[in-house]
Amino acid sequence: MMSSRIALALFVFLYLLSATGRASDVDSLRMLLTENPDNPTIINDLARALIPDSLERVRQLSEQSRAIASADDNFEEFARSLYLTGDSYWYAQDFMPAISWYEKAASAWEKAGNLLDASMAYNDMAYTYNQINRYDEALRNYRKAMDLLIEIDDEDNLPAVLINIGQVYQAIGMPDSGIYYNSYAAGLSDVPGREEELSAALNNLGFIYKNQGNFDKALEYYNRSYEISRKMAQESWMAIDLNNIGNVYIHWEKYDLAKAHQLQAIDIYKKIADRASLEVSLNNLAYIYQQTGQYDSAMILFKESAAIARELGRTGNEAVRKINIGMLYYHMGEYDQAITYVKEGLETNRELGFKISVAGALQNLGMIYLAKGDLLNSKNSLDEALKLASELNAGIILEKIYEGRSKLFERLGRHREALEQYRLYTSVKDSLFTERSQEKLAEMQARYETKKKQQQIELLVKDNQLQKTELRKKQITLVSLSGGIFILALSAMIIGLMYAQKSRANRKLVEKNLELMKKEDEVKESPGGRPGLPDDEKARIVSGLEILMKKEKAFTYKQLTLSELSARLNTNTAYLSRLINEHYHMNFSNFLNGYRVREAQKMFAGNQHRAMTLEGIAESVGFQSRSTFNAAFKKITGVTPSVFIKNLDQIAENSEILK
Repeated sequence: MMSSRIALALFVFLYLLSATGRASDVDSLRMLLTENPDNPTIINDLARALIPDSLERVRQLSEQSRAIASADDNFEEFARSLYLTGDSYWYAQDFMPAISWYEKAASAWEKAGNLLDASMAYNDMAYTYNQINRYDEALRNYRKAMDLLIEIDDEDNLPAVLINIGQVYQAIGMPDSGIYYNSYAAGLSDVPGREEELSAALNNLGFIYKNQGNFDKALEYYNRSYEISRKMAQESWMAIDLNNIGNVYIHWEKYDLAKAHQLQAIDIYKKIADRASLEVSLNNLAYIYQQTGQYDSAMILFKESAAIARELGRTGNEAVRKINIGMLYYHMGEYDQAITYVKEGLETNRELGFKISVAGALQNLGMIYLAKGDLLNSKNSLDEALKLASELNAGIILEKIYEGRSKLFERLGRHREALEQYRLYTSVKDSLFTERSQEKLAEMQARYETKKKQQQIELLVKDNQLQKTELRKKQITLVSLSGGIFILALSAMIIGLMYAQKSRANRKLVEKNLELMKKEDEVKESPGGRPGLPDDEKARIVSGLEILMKKEKAFTYKQLTLSELSARLNTNTAYLSRLINEHYHMNFSNFLNGYRVREAQKMFAGNQHRAMTLEGIAESVGFQSRSTFNAAFKKITGVTPSVFIKNLDQIAENSEILK
């Protein structure tokens, strides 16, 4: 679980194992635990395998592991147990306890010197704060994660981080910054192996452009994202993409098609037990019922959606649902009830800093007051909405505001101003719904109908866009979130210069590692043993140790401990630990990871990464997770696995190192 989070792949946080596979893993780990009841690594592994099926048991195991790790000064497993406890609360969608445990894990990992996993924990805190609409805390913890990653010179997670930052910016009404970060992420991710990051960035760009009323761009990005999801055969991704494409249909008032999409979406989210997405889909279906005059059904679904949002602690979504309920009362002619609900949602959105939602709520409030005959409050609300929507360049909301102001001025007898507002309304409407957009929509619909029948049912998101949350909390922040346009431009220039310099240094590091790997193989094949052993017992142990490592590859066993290795060599742990320190000039952990990293390098040099994922290679050489693999690889070689791979082909063309 930890490896998928740091990589996003995305994210990633998807629970990819089948039920049968999970059961098999759990059974194996339980047997191992019976044989090694005091091994905190195995206990934590079992806890991880039980997520998300047995969350209370996860907490019990984590507490057990924590007690053993604390007594043994095993800081790594102690921190990991804290993190797993946080995960158990996250999966239970009990976010505040999750945040508390993630914070403890981050602090423990920092003390243990594992800054990569510490940054992951801080990032998870930020993501969780983001889930409950607490953006100040989210940005603060993203910065903590950023500082740690800069300190260890980690660059593998940059695309995912840029996506997370872009999502924060778009949520707080800074679309230009959102476009910048997501575009940058898309550019970095447009390579094999980073499809999830690319899909998420494209999806976010579509959402931002849709909010701005630029449907040409929105459709372009949504369609690109969908094609990636389809090729990856990711059902949940496809549902999100088709939901977002279907969002365009509502602006063309194709409600029958929209309803069909939404019902299919609800079936999918119930099937995969995704209550967060279900909450949004129920709201969308309610909106469709409202637009087609089925008010009773709409009211039931709006209230069900609001209840789920409240249960999940999604304050912003609950506020939007209240506004939607208010507007339903407006359509039913119950204006006082409508004003009450819309004002409640408006005030919550003000507190949260949701500028786009505030502008939309003010526009809605203006129309309710107009229908009620309260022209002064109608004008005040529409004026404030106009100012805010203009600042945000929110084309969809501007269109409705101009239409409302035109009607208001007609009621006030100010016909010249009413005409000007109507001209602005038609101008914005024409710019939003171009002939080119209609043609693109028809083209996409025809392609879906002819390619695959089951893809005909498209899924709709109305007001709360479903983001690619497969990214979830595992993306790490590497870029400062403060500044504005000047800082964004400056950051781009600095990062560009750093990459140019860094790429040259990385290639030299990879070349040096390949040369070292070749020399080690030559030493291994040459006759004679290692010199400098003072007695036969040491020689026996070292010889046996190297047979275990080089021939039997004992290091590939993930739960290998110093105690088990000592038993296999007929010695004790204290003696073996001292011997490794004296003879190899490193501790047991670094000794073990050295063999694992060299084995991974050989697999990369043999192009095995083309047939296996990085997670698969990490596990095959003995690492518990991709995050620990990345950290060890970087520590030993000076570069990350992805940088190592990237340079292999270029080196092979111009060097004899790989021959």
